[in-house]
Amino acid sequence: MNASGRRQETDAHEPSGASTRTVASYAAAVAADTAAPGGGSVAGVVGALAAALTEMVCHLSAGRAAGLETDAELATTMERASTLRARLLALAGDDEAAYSGYVAATRLPKRTDAEKSDRHAALQRALGTAADVPFAIATACQQTLDGLEPLAAGGNKHLVSDVIVAALCAEVAARAALLNVEVNARLMTDKGRGQTYRQNAADLEQTVRDRAATIITTATARL
Repeated sequence: MNASGRRQETDAHEPSGASTRTVASYAAAVAADTAAPGGGSVAGVVGALAAALTEMVCHLSAGRAAGLETDAELATTMERASTLRARLLALAGDDEAAYSGYVAATRLPKRTDAEKSDRHAALQRALGTAADVPFAIATACQQTLDGLEPLAAGGNKHLVSDVIVAALCAEVAARAALLNVEVNARLMTDKGRGQTYRQNAADLEQTVRDRAATIITTATARL
């Protein structure tokens, strides 16, 4: 979700349906001429798929890992990935809701000075939510990459390409989400607040890029 972007009609789609729709119906909802689900929601779904691939690799590495993780450690990684998958799907819905909140703020009356002040405050609160949700998506993607790192070196050797796909999905989802943090932070009238969001986003993006690159390099060497 980016608060300045697409058309504002959101009523055509339920705000939290990423975890309950079929893939086809979700894709159709994204394709529709409505503002949500948009890029932030898609980032959450792609991140959830990265976590799901992590779970799959853990499942199929039990008893077949290259000694870097015990089956108990694999089970822990798999459980964390399952939690992240559910969180990312929930955040995809939260992103849709955040956009709806921003739209609601734009529709507040602005006839009097008091109304203008209230509307401005509501818009800034909505922008905070619209930045917090994609930042949470990116953070969950970074945590997914944390779980992938040992799998790249020691997971089932027949699933190395799946590890790489998961890392690519987690990286692109995080970077997409952080783009929305950047856009919404630029709309904040408190420039210090906006700069803090932007710096935190830049730092997290670099961490994600570096971690994904390490995973891909390690996994590629095992192809």
